[in-house]
Amino acid sequence: MVRNEDVRWEISLVAIDGDPDDDDSYNVIGRMEYSDFIAKLPKEKYKLIDANNILVEALTREDMDAILG
Repeated sequence: MVRNEDVRWEISLVAIDGDPDDDDSYNVIGRMEYSDFIAKLPKEKYKLIDANNILVEALTREDMDAILG
């Protein structure tokens, strides 16, 4: 069993720059700790499902740049 304090949870933000059917169009534009991502995520972009799950709306490139900024 793994404890949360033993793991560094990260999220990768990926943008599609071109044809969504082309794997080469997908580019990681940044990585950050999951807790920082949640703290910077605009409230109107997500909905809490329950104590363990949240539903995040699709983010635009501008949204992701602002979160990474």
